Amino acid sequence: MKYRPPNAAVPSSIAPPNEAFELTLTGLPACGSPGARRGHLSVGWFRPLLMNVLRMEGICTGFWAVRLLTAEAMAELHLRTMNIPAPTDVLTFDYSGGEGMDRHIELDTAVCLDVARREAVRRGHSVSHELLLYMVHSLLHVRGYNDLTAHEARRMHRREDEILTQMLSVPVYRARKGAGRRRNKVASGGRAG
Repeated sequence: MKYRPPNAAVPSSIAPPNEAFELTLTGLPACGSPGARRGHLSVGWFRPLLMNVLRMEGICTGFWAVRLLTAEAMAELHLRTMNIPAPTDVLTFDYSGGEGMDRHIELDTAVCLDVARREAVRRGHSVSHELLLYMVHSLLHVRGYNDLTAHEARRMHRREDEILTQMLSVPVYRARKGAGRRRNKVASGGRAG
């Protein structure tokens, strides 16, 4: 498979965002700003990819707020919601509202830039790809995937790699021997993971 670096153009096959869906990304520089060139972390790179993930999962309406946090801010949120005083990779807050909502989501995702930087180095890929993995992971939690058991984790990570391979031409989650449960959290007021 051909590897597409994080600064590569988004494929033209990705359609423009669905007007019935609101996607907000905070903590990332706008496309074209000086900060956007540093590490290719920009709203302009993530937005079309995330909209494509939503289409792949059959989601048509709702909202998804993605917040990029420092380790300090993530540790504070983790403590406030889960009573764990340490940063984690991703926290997912699902406000979708139950049955009959399979094509609608209401999702708030917090991802930690500092954890992503450390894990990207350890796994040998870009920070952008690691953050995208966290975002996809969060979305899959509200789509019924879980990673509490080794079997559930394998199923979830397989789906993550299917999605990311289709978009980036490279799997991002690389299951390590003995890897089972990740440290994903379920927070009050929603699901965290």
